[in-house]
Amino acid sequence: MRACTLLNLIVFAVAGAAGGGARAAVYDEVYMKTGKEYKDGLNIPCRIREVKDDKLWVIVLDGGEPKGPMSIPLERIKRIEYDLDGRRAELPAGDHLARYKFALWELSLGRKSEARFDLEAVVGKVEVPLDAYLVLATLQEEAGDLEPALISYKAYVTARPKDREKLRRARKAIRRLSARVRTAPKDPPVNPKDPPKDPPVNPKDPPKDPPKDPPKSKVDEGLEVYPGGWQRVPWADGATIEKMQDEETGNRFLAVHMSGKGKGTHRKTGVQLQVGRTKRAELKSSKLMMYVYNPVNQSLPISVAFQTGKSMNYYESRTTRFNRKGWHTLVLDLNGSGFKSAETNWGYRTPIKDKNDLKCLIILLNTRRKMTVYLDYIKFKD
Repeated sequence: MRACTLLNLIVFAVAGAAGGGARAAVYDEVYMKTGKEYKDGLNIPCRIREVKDDKLWVIVLDGGEPKGPMSIPLERIKRIEYDLDGRRAELPAGDHLARYKFALWELSLGRKSEARFDLEAVVGKVEVPLDAYLVLATLQEEAGDLEPALISYKAYVTARPKDREKLRRARKAIRRLSARVRTAPKDPPVNPKDPPKDPPVNPKDPPKDPPKDPPKSKVDEGLEVYPGGWQRVPWADGATIEKMQDEETGNRFLAVHMSGKGKGTHRKTGVQLQVGRTKRAELKSSKLMMYVYNPVNQSLPISVAFQTGKSMNYYESRTTRFNRKGWHTLVLDLNGSGFKSAETNWGYRTPIKDKNDLKCLIILLNTRRKMTVYLDYIKFKD
């Protein structure tokens, strides 16, 4: 069973890195098999500790609080979802080698985009093995990012590795990618403008009830006030969406109350806006921008997806991460070719097609955590 094969690596690599007792900051989930002898659809929020005697030992989380250890027979486990963001936050600050090992563990789980994110943060550090360049280059090339992959291979060769076979393969990859980069079509240049002068509203104490006679907005509004409104993405984690308004400026914004719970494998919360045919020309713009309020000093990974055309084809951007509490500006290039879709087998190497027939805009908060994220000034711009 694949889960069992990975568990031994997972337990010793991650439990060792995290150290200490169970902490509610990490929110893993174990999904049980279905069948007459099992409880159908049961998922257990927990922190995974170790595998021993063909059992998975976990610390059960009740409302986010640790309640004590429990063992689960491996044969009853259907799959495991690991809280990578929570575990990453527990890595020792500045320990690049630990983060490199964490990236290798993520890769063993098939979480390539997360592994690439961590490798890009530590590659080239003194204590990190040179092989990190090769692993990163492979991930970049698989994703269709040829120029970054070429840079990583060249960095490996420049570092003068002692392994002659790996050096030979890296030089061969450089020749192969150099030819492909020269002939690859270039994305059109984008000259993003400065963000609007009006600062976003900081909803430290958002009003519980909207004012009876809302003031006229003194700031520019975006799609957050679009008629028909935003809805939760049905295949993502639970959430409620609330329209809020600042009493002083009249600025309206969205509050996404994330439940931190879900039964799916995606471990993300999504909000979507069905725009239909009334906004057919929107994606002629060169970029999409928005303000995002991260309520915690932990990584908040965000991506944006579009459904276009009669077939409602799905295109999702790469993940952008905001690592600090406060307001951040997200600017997404709509003319690039780094989106993923079913036709690329979910590799980030296609442009958005049928751009003049936008059906749905989706904002994805790619973490499973109980908190409220605020969205404001969502606009297509040139």
